[in-house]
Amino acid sequence: MSRKRRHHDPTARPNAPGPADDTTLPSPYDDSEGSWEQGDPEDEDEEEEDPEPRAVVATVGDLGTWIPQSLRLRYADRPVWFLCEHDASLVGVFERMPEGAFAKAEGETILAGLRAFSLDQNENLQWLLGVTEGIQYGFHVDASLDDVVESFEDDGFIVVPAVKDGAIALGEE
Repeated sequence: MSRKRRHHDPTARPNAPGPADDTTLPSPYDDSEGSWEQGDPEDEDEEEEDPEPRAVVATVGDLGTWIPQSLRLRYADRPVWFLCEHDASLVGVFERMPEGAFAKAEGETILAGLRAFSLDQNENLQWLLGVTEGIQYGFHVDASLDDVVESFEDDGFIVVPAVKDGAIALGEE
């Protein structure tokens, strides 16, 4: 890094162009309407749409050895899900189907298994869900898989059933 000191003119405009040359092109700094801004006028009508959010939905039993056997057997048919962190606010499953009392230690153990699975399968999850800064995961001890799938669809998600034998099964239905 250079330690040279340069004269600073406090009245100078930041990033202002240098002295005018002999071309007749207007300066963007002289354009009060902002018509110089970059962009193709044809693209203005076509706003980029956010892709529909996706959720990978499975059951505790589908996760295999990521969940301890005693819990995997007891809650085998209970739904679990994975989705992009930025889509988490769209999920209304617990508002539609409140969850009853559940042993905290069991819940923490299942969540730890979901976290370990999402870390191990992160690349494949992002391939299915889209690139994200984080993966959110959850499960519901009182709802059926069909109820959770319907809830996610009601929230606008595309539901992807892609977990098989403790891994993301890409390219399979």
